[in-house]
Parts: sequence; structure tokens; C-alpha cells
Amino acid sequence: MPEHPMPDRFDYPSNLARAGSYRTHRSAFWPPAASYALGCLDLAAATPDLGDGFRRALGGLRGAVEAEWQRVKEIGIPARRRFNEPMAIAEAVRGVAKHLPGEADRRAAELRANAVQDGYDDDILRELAALEEEVTLVAGQVSTWYGKEVRGLPTAFGCRTDDTRQALVAEALADRDEAAAHLRGLHADLRLGTCRPSGPPNCSSWRARATSTPSTSPTSCPRTRG
Repeated sequence: MPEHPMPDRFDYPSNLARAGSYRTHRSAFWPPAASYALGCLDLAAATPDLGDGFRRALGGLRGAVEAEWQRVKEIGIPARRRFNEPMAIAEAVRGVAKHLPGEADRRAAELRANAVQDGYDDDILRELAALEEEVTLVAGQVSTWYGKEVRGLPTAFGCRTDDTRQALVAEALADRDEAAAHLRGLHADLRLGTCRPSGPPNCSSWRARATSTPSTSPTSCPRTRG
């Protein structure tokens, strides 16, 4: 590791020359820098008030994911999109799920716990796509965007459906036929593909992050993504 951290993350020639020197670098943050300014967002007010048992279960999930995060940093990810110790996280997800009031929410969380334990299959994805969730709980080896972490990092988060933005999604989907006709008008061979079910949520409880850089942002959460 060089004595001085990377001065400019966009200085391509200098960073390329130093690339190999960071092989043994271990830190909670990337890229290396002399200092960091962290901004934190308190999501407690957005977390559903489902009792002390629910909050303890969330804490258990957080501990399980953070323990897996430490294992990944020490020994790596055993296989693409899998945990070193999947059972601990699967049971923690089930522990949170039993406190969710909605039947669809509990079923979706159970399906995702099964996927953490044994992997996703077409039946799980198909059933998830048909469920209408109010509170969504997700755990897995997640990447914030394609290519940033090829295999992802241990992550768990909860979110709630944003009814106002969901209405906008429904309104847009209602114009699907008009959009398809517009595409055909642009070029006879253009087609509108299948639109995956998705919903714009408000994040309620980030328990671990998919990269080593702390950040939070509401995002679209396609139900088929798990």
C-alpha cells in the first residue's frame, strides 16, 4: 500500500500505475483517500411500528448480515450470489417476517428466506412477481449497479410501498398500448417488450450495504429481482 492514498479518483494514468499497489489494502471505504465526510440519514421514523419483537428481529438480521460481511472480507464469497453461512441469514429473515402484518408480505419474506438458504428458482420468482407487498424485506449478495461488485456483497434492507409513486407507475402502464403503437410508428420492427412488475418504495431500514461506501437512496424494487 502506498504511503499516500489515491489523491484523485479520476486521475486515470496515475491510478493505473498504482493499481497493483492496492492489492492488500483493507478498509471499510473505497477508494482510498486522506479523509472522508460521511452523511447519515435516520430512517427510524420510516420503520413500521410493529412492536419490540419486530425491532429485535431487525437487529438480529443486521447482526447476521454484518457477520457475513466480515466473513466475505476475510475468506471471500464462496459462489456467485451465495452466502458463506446462508442459514443464519435465512432464519433471521424468517424472524422478521413473522412480525409483518400483511399475508403477502410474510409470504414474500418467506420466499426470499428460502432463496437465501437454497437459491432462487423459477417458481420463487414467479410467485414473487404475483405478490402485492406493502412492506418488502430483501437479503442477498446485492450490487448497487452492474459491474461495481461483480458478485455483490452481503446486504439486507426493508422498504415500504410509496402509494403516490405507485399510482404513477400504474398510470404509465395504462398507456402501454399507446407506447407500443408509437414505437411501431417510428419503425415497423420496433416492439415493446414485457414490462417487469415493479414498485417505487421508500427505504425504511438499511441494515447492511451492498458496497463498502455507506449510502442510501430510494430505488425501484422489481419484485422479480428478489
